[in-house]
Amino acid sequence: SRTMLGPVVAIVPAGTTRFWTIAGVVSWAFLLIVWIVASVLYGQHTFDLGRSGKTVSIARGFGFGNAAGFFLLLFPIGRKFCISKVLSTSFERMIPMHVLLALITWLSVTVHMSIMIDSGLLLSGLVSLFAYIGMTIQILIALFLRHKFYRIFRLIHFLLFATIVLLACLHQVVVLFSILPPVILLGVDYIFRFWMDASQTATIADRAYCADEGVTRLVLQLAPTATPPTGGQFAF
Repeated sequence: SRTMLGPVVAIVPAGTTRFWTIAGVVSWAFLLIVWIVASVLYGQHTFDLGRSGKTVSIARGFGFGNAAGFFLLLFPIGRKFCISKVLSTSFERMIPMHVLLALITWLSVTVHMSIMIDSGLLLSGLVSLFAYIGMTIQILIALFLRHKFYRIFRLIHFLLFATIVLLACLHQVVVLFSILPPVILLGVDYIFRFWMDASQTATIADRAYCADEGVTRLVLQLAPTATPPTGGQFAF
């Protein structure tokens, strides 16, 4: 088995996949936290202008850390061009990484916004305030409504994400440069996924319903020229 410890792919013993998957998720979260802390320390020195003071300098440092969070958020959720492909595993196993990175990013954004508001700079960052409200709503819906109302969650999640990214880019252009590479990669992933799914011509060769178990068993048959489906891909 393989797992991702930060930017390093590690070979792990068979039978310990769950433990090392958790370790991989935690390592990426640790990497983001280190990035945020480094950004705060960098911001203290770079933005320590006489009119802003240390407090706002730290807040701006958190802002750079937030850009790092946006950069890492989308890499776990692709199916063909993402971390799961490197690990030869399903993208579903990478979703906890996406959730944890999102929570850390939201906490960093919360600190950033709190300091800015406390420093009286809210009026100059109303766009970012709306982005933060949208992000908070997105996090709450993801945590409490995803399983019960998945279709509603999925629609709102995508719409809010697009709105948040747009507002964040209007707030600071550095967010655009940080979010653009993973967005392009995810876009290519979706195009490739839709093309592969559309090219499948599976038909039902056999079906049987087991009343005791409440399960329907389907046997699908692909055309001889069809490409066999892989993990994370629909065949029918």
